[in-house]
Amino acid sequence: MDGAKMGEIRPMGQIIRVLDPEQPLEPKHAAQMIKRLWREGRITWRQHGTQRKNSREFNTVEVEYLVKFGVYLGPTGKADGRWSYEIEDRPRKTRLVVSIGRDLLHIVTVIRL
Repeated sequence: MDGAKMGEIRPMGQIIRVLDPEQPLEPKHAAQMIKRLWREGRITWRQHGTQRKNSREFNTVEVEYLVKFGVYLGPTGKADGRWSYEIEDRPRKTRLVVSIGRDLLHIVTVIRL
């Protein structure tokens, strides 16, 4: 987050940024966290996401492509204590909405633009 390394000694008075659950992550930090959760397999599909995946004929490879290479548009809001983020791939005309909660990535919905 601030370029620090584990076990690094810091000068007195240096300010360290702490994540505030009441504020959304910046797109850069959201992308890092979402990609990490995906890599670690810490994913769950919301019922709505599963229904939309099937009805809009998405497959998991398309979702993974969005996570890895999509443009992170930023937060879309907060529900159930979780911030949601949109990820888009304009050339492929697809969009993914995810939320992050309790160190778990929730797939909310997939959209064909």
